[in-house]
This record gives sequence, C-alpha cells and structure tokens, in this order.
Amino acid sequence: QSGGPSLRARRLLEAPQQQGDPEGPLRCCLRARAALVPVRQRGRERTSTHAAAPGCGARIPVPRAAGMGFRLRPTPRFAVVEAGSAAAEEPPPRLPVVTMAEVRWAPRAALRRKLVRLLRRHGFLVLRGSPALHRSAARASRQLERFFEGASPELKAATTSTTVYANERGVPMWYLGYEKQEMRECLRLHTARPQAIPWPEKEHPLLERASRGLAWNLQWICDELLSVILGTRIRGAESEDFSVCYQFYYPNKGDFDSIPPTHVGEHRDPSLLVAEPVPRVPGLEALEECSGKWIPV
Repeated sequence: QSGGPSLRARRLLEAPQQQGDPEGPLRCCLRARAALVPVRQRGRERTSTHAAAPGCGARIPVPRAAGMGFRLRPTPRFAVVEAGSAAAEEPPPRLPVVTMAEVRWAPRAALRRKLVRLLRRHGFLVLRGSPALHRSAARASRQLERFFEGASPELKAATTSTTVYANERGVPMWYLGYEKQEMRECLRLHTARPQAIPWPEKEHPLLERASRGLAWNLQWICDELLSVILGTRIRGAESEDFSVCYQFYYPNKGDFDSIPPTHVGEHRDPSLLVAEPVPRVPGLEALEECSGKWIPV
C-alpha cells in the first residue's frame, strides 16, 4: 500500500480450523486518507494482500461450546477472550457496505455522495459482490502461500529485485520483490513495473500471474472509486503510477510465550486509498471513526 490507514497486529489467537471453504463471498474493504484509519493486526493471518492506489473488513470466527459464547474484548495492549452466555454477546457491528453493482451502474453523483458519507463517518467501507475478485484473491493467496512456505531461502533471495521503488516525491523506499522482516515475509509489487521483479518462473510458474492479476484488480477498484469521488478519471500514464501491492506472510511459528503478542502495533499508513481482500483468518482490525471502536475485519 502506498498509503492509507493504520494497522495493529497481534499474535494472540490461533485461527480455528474450519471444514470446507471458509472464504465465502469476498468482501473488500477500502479506507480513505480523509480519516486515516488506525488498524491493528492480531491473530493468525497467513497471507495478507494490501494494494494501494493506493484496509479491510471481515468477521472473527467466534467459537462456541455447550451453549457458552466467547467474545473478544480489546484492551490497550492485548485482547482478552471472555466466556459468557451466547445471549450476552454484543451484536456484530453494522458495516458500511457498497456493492460492486453500485460501483459499475449507480449514478455517479449518488454514488459519490454515498462514498463520501461512509468514508467520512466510518473511515472505511466494505465492497461486496465481485466473484471475479474473489477468485483472483483466492488464486493469489494459494500461490503466495506456496512460495512463502515452500521456496528455499536462496530462491526467495533471488526474487529480490535490484530496482528500488521511489514514492511520488522521489524518495527511495525499498527494493521491489521479496523481503524478509523480523515477524513476517513480504513480496512488493509496483503496478507500473511488475517486470522489475525476477519472478521464479521455473519453480513457481503461476506466482507472477496470480500476483499481478490481484494487484491489477485492486488498483482498478481504487482508481474507479477515486474517479467517482473526484469527478474525473484519474488513471494516468505509467510515469504517474505510484501504486504498490504489498503481499505479507505471517508464519506465526515458534515459542509464542517468548515473544510479544503483537505483530504490528497501532499505526496509520499515509496512503490515499487502500484496498484489501478480506482475509480468511482473524487478525486485522480497523478503528471506526464514528464509534472509536476496533472492528475485527
């Protein structure tokens, strides 16, 4: 993401195992700089894709047993799992939803009013109703997980580009391609120069196509919504394209008791607009502007 809201990540909960396909309809959450949304990350997220033209929305699965309900209570530094009756659980938050049909077919003026109202009030919105985007995110997730979990350290290092990404002010930021960080691994793609990454075509022939396809779809969403909000088409030449796609992997391996329970603390990303596929596991949270509550996405 070349800018956007804020993330806070926590290593606290194991993602519950679910039978079948847990993904369901894809929900894509967008957050705007107008209300730079604080976000945090906790739980067991394996692959997370951030595309910036440069947020996200999902429900944390709540385990149930013998009529008892469990709920997550956020605290300043960690989350607490509380047991209680299922009837005592708080109702899920009402999410600000926009459908893909509205983006494609709704009158521009009416859609612009709705987008501005939701982003000003909540700081983010949830986009639903795109099976094609759902399939694109699922393909990218599978290929990224295979790469992060199966590629050798030497192959991963060889996927790091010699090209450095510079932001819109010309400031060098980081090398394109693969990077290993303390708590996660990352694959960064600049949408204007995807060919700058030395993709491992022999060992992982589908990785490039899946990553580029998802980045293009998410960039289209950001460009389309920004065009509606601004009232003019914003898609320009490649020289004006500073959008990036961050694809993160949190392995969550090792001794959980010997490390802090937080992956990424509360922070704000200075992007203009961020789009993220909703992950299949809990972890990411966004701070809702109007209520001041952390919303599990």
